[in-house]
Amino acid sequence: MDLNLSECATLAGITQNPTKFNPIINPDSNRKRRKEVLQHMLDQNYITQDQYDEALADDVYSRIQAAQEKNSSTENTVYTYFEDELTDQIINDLMNIKGYTKKQATNLLYSGGLKVYTTQDSKIQNILDEEYADPSNYPDTVQYELDYALTVTDPDGNQVNYSKEMLQLYFQNEDPDFDLLFDSPEDGQTYVDKYKASILANGSKVLAERVNFAPQPQSSMSVIDQHTGYVKALIGGRGEKTASLTLNRATDTTRQPGSTFKIVSTYAPALNEKGMTLATTFEDEPYEYPDGSPVNNATRSYNGTTTIRTAIQNSINVVAVKCLEKVTPDLGLKYLDNFGFTTLAHGTEADKDANGNVWSDANLATALGGITRGVTNVELCASYAAIANGGNYIKPIYYTKILDHNGNVLIENTAAERSVIKESTAFLLTSAMEDVVKQGTGTACQLDNMPVAGKTGTTEAYNDLWFVGYTPYYTCAVWSGYDNNEKLPDYARNFHKALWKKVMTRIHEGLPSKEFEKPASVEKLSVCEETGLLPRAGCPVITEYFDVGTMPTEYCDQHFYDSDDYDYNYDTDSSDQTDNTTDTDNSESSDNGDTDNSGDSNNTDDNGNSGDDGTDNTGGNDDNGNGNEDDSSYQVDYY
Repeated sequence: MDLNLSECATLAGITQNPTKFNPIINPDSNRKRRKEVLQHMLDQNYITQDQYDEALADDVYSRIQAAQEKNSSTENTVYTYFEDELTDQIINDLMNIKGYTKKQATNLLYSGGLKVYTTQDSKIQNILDEEYADPSNYPDTVQYELDYALTVTDPDGNQVNYSKEMLQLYFQNEDPDFDLLFDSPEDGQTYVDKYKASILANGSKVLAERVNFAPQPQSSMSVIDQHTGYVKALIGGRGEKTASLTLNRATDTTRQPGSTFKIVSTYAPALNEKGMTLATTFEDEPYEYPDGSPVNNATRSYNGTTTIRTAIQNSINVVAVKCLEKVTPDLGLKYLDNFGFTTLAHGTEADKDANGNVWSDANLATALGGITRGVTNVELCASYAAIANGGNYIKPIYYTKILDHNGNVLIENTAAERSVIKESTAFLLTSAMEDVVKQGTGTACQLDNMPVAGKTGTTEAYNDLWFVGYTPYYTCAVWSGYDNNEKLPDYARNFHKALWKKVMTRIHEGLPSKEFEKPASVEKLSVCEETGLLPRAGCPVITEYFDVGTMPTEYCDQHFYDSDDYDYNYDTDSSDQTDNTTDTDNSESSDNGDTDNSGDSNNTDDNGNSGDDGTDNTGGNDDNGNGNEDDSSYQVDYY
């Protein structure tokens, strides 16, 4: 195909600065450069004045944009969920870092010859893709939720849009319980056809229509290398992905985090700067929020004096709320911000709803994950990755650098790392969350050859189920639930844990087994189980990890017996002393196998706040650990 003078001058103008004079993304700059090229040709008598004028008047840029749009619209490749998010990240960075408009950034990405170095691990991504495509990983009973949109031209020539919500209201006039869930896509299609027929009855014509049936319950998963912040793989839903840039449940959807929030909103600040320890005790007892509504445990029972370690292990709601009350909700919210959450409400104008109500997540319900907007899977995963990374948060990274078509670095995407909690705090939380997996609510997520620390989460009425856990190598978050926020039935309340275990087992195949490293700032100490203070004669004794700066220096005053009433027998085989720690140097600690005894039950208080259950408490009546020490009751031991 022959080029005219205008087109030749357009191409000639690019060479001086291919990015600046790119006619797709910078047509105005190229237009000025084209004029310069034509002027030089005129001055040197290569073209006549008439040719010059004709070339300047040629609207070559409209043809370029039209061709660009045509090429983009005929692209048949369906992006993966990772590619969807990568696309969004690159366009946003080109706009925010390089100053491009959205149209310019989009055109540059699709047609600028860019080379992008991603953080994706193809092996890990394939594992996620394969497991999420395997029907056996989901409940046998499958429902399908309708996503529907219709655009028509009415008899008067007006364009009218119809949504799935309008379809639902249409049929709710006949059946108030009608929802968008169907036993099969075929069943759902009959309702679509009936609804569309009612719209077209007046002579309207279809301009566009979208019909999609997504299998339910849904799930999402993300995997992050905690040492680098690199997102190694993610998947935004089950079922066939039929289009690019569709709903990504790993990055776009916000859901309530349940009891996974206890760690980052409450226990992290408590251990990090409020002088509390894993041996700090609270009374697990009937308790109320300031408005008088009760704080309920999942079991609807109470265990009396309870350490923070045990409260984490068994996900005890009362202790979490009491702890956040001491921490203060304001400080808890500050820590959540530092852990990278961007969806929280802070009581500002941006947090005002349509009714004029201003919302804030600085309240006690946040201890149980009862927040205004919810969180994304990737951001929740990144917050736990910060704990796994010794307390250092790294914003999730999807690519490392972008090169232009000449090989020059356009954007260098370096890790933005910050310290959120001390290394000692991170280890203490890890130790407690190892107990969650060994003998608490997360036993179904144990790996055969690798230690795991993590936390379960269950929201009100089983609308959302989570497990976020990590090994010394990777952090992984899995969510399950219905897109329309329906209650998960009994048979669908544990498949997410099995899915997490299968994926992480495959990811860690061939990797050397190693333990979580204990920092020098952490020591072991024997203390009174009921007070967390140095033990006296008569104290029930446990051995716990402490930050060296928060080791107790005072002696318990609740179990001291008068010498006339107590026989000081310093038997070194004392059965009162219990080791309540997960010793990361000993992988042989007792556990309960791979069976998850009922998983997370409804852990919701009557105020609409939720957490996960304590029904997975397989430690028997002794919630304090799994072994006995042979030290004297008076002895203080450092390890």
